[in-house]
Amino acid sequence: PAFLAEAALNGATTTVALTNATFESGATAGHFALTTSPPLPGLSVASASASGATATLTLGYTGGNFDTVHALSVTVADAAHTLAGALTTPAVNIVPTPSVAVSESSLTLQEGASSTYTVVLGGQPTANATVTATSDDAAVHVDTDATPLARTLTFTPQNWNTAQTVTVSPQQDDDASDESVTISHAVSNYGAATASGVSVTVRDDDTVAIVIDANPATPNVDESGPLALAEGSASSTLSYAVRLATRPTGAVTVTITSDDDGAVTVDTSADPGTQNTLAFDATNWDTARTVSLAAVNDDDPNDESVAIGHAAQGGDYAGQTATLTATVADDDVGVLVDTDPNTSGDQLAPLALEERSGSPINTRTYTVRLTTLPTSTVTVAVASDNAAIGVAPGASGGTFSNAADLTFTVQNWATAQTVRVRAEQDADAVGERGTISNDPSGGQYGSAGTISFAVTAQDDEDGGTDYDTDDDNLIE
Repeated sequence: PAFLAEAALNGATTTVALTNATFESGATAGHFALTTSPPLPGLSVASASASGATATLTLGYTGGNFDTVHALSVTVADAAHTLAGALTTPAVNIVPTPSVAVSESSLTLQEGASSTYTVVLGGQPTANATVTATSDDAAVHVDTDATPLARTLTFTPQNWNTAQTVTVSPQQDDDASDESVTISHAVSNYGAATASGVSVTVRDDDTVAIVIDANPATPNVDESGPLALAEGSASSTLSYAVRLATRPTGAVTVTITSDDDGAVTVDTSADPGTQNTLAFDATNWDTARTVSLAAVNDDDPNDESVAIGHAAQGGDYAGQTATLTATVADDDVGVLVDTDPNTSGDQLAPLALEERSGSPINTRTYTVRLTTLPTSTVTVAVASDNAAIGVAPGASGGTFSNAADLTFTVQNWATAQTVRVRAEQDADAVGERGTISNDPSGGQYGSAGTISFAVTAQDDEDGGTDYDTDDDNLIE
């Protein structure tokens, strides 16, 4: 059949014919009647003319929009104006103006998630019509049914007004960048109808990060450390791995530094010399790169804790940092004395006391431990060179005197032992100053050397004096 579109219905023309007869001249609009199925109110014959066996009708339409196809037929309303003969009616369908409705204009999704929108026709088609959805980026898939990656919706004259679903699925990728994608729709066999597109924003779920694996030998597990080195042993040089968490948007350089080159050095290459950078790009970002750390053999008996810093520049990694802690077990034999055990690290500094009984600093403590496993029992002789400053072993109990012994065995050598220091009461009004010495003997510690520190005590008598802990001056 021929088609008359809703949008152009008013003023459209159609023809009817008589077979084996002719129209009487002077035929007018009133000589014809229109019938539509289903009925279409507002449709009429605006004018008509006849010539021989053919009449031309001009239609008028005053109705509103419609969404159903209407079949048109014509009858002769005044038979007196025709000669005998059969009327041939036109095969005409009046169709609604084609339109396609898309439920969403934009979607925002998380990478790896999915969402949907619907598509429906605005009017009944005369035959099957299709709408094909296409994503302009493979990062976002569209699917119109249970068949993987089907992209076409089919609307029939029966189901045209049933909304059909399109599923949008952002795919997982290796980068950390959000994506902006457009889904377009191509309409076929439905007049000149078009369908609007859908803008899709994909929020990436990957996080830009420098990945450190302190134990590359363990597959599929990234261990963040710390990395334990030991001076003068097979563990004096160890390695770890570095890679990027996501595909970078450009070339990335990671610079690696030790915050104490005197304790731990960094090398990122097997080539001669010391290198401290790693280069990554979109092709090798997930390849673990080896970084070597070496403990520097020093002369002191102190263990070290060193921060290994990683700073990235380039692409979307600019400003990214990561830190690995490297601990160094010292191999030098010695006694470690900590005069401030309440803070981290071993502090060796003068102690300040008050003679006054009950003062919070009348008695102070410090700790002593060994640096390495002794070959036999070690005794640390603690001595004060001032009778007004007493020492006592242990955190409590015992008798204060000018000397005390601490015993370390192969079982307890790494456990710090406490020594108390007290300013003794006297009758003078003079502040006291002395030295506490810690002298090891036994095992391999006979040559380890004595560790000493200064002690000052403020007198509590009226008009008493004190010593400045920084020099030898009396304070009146």
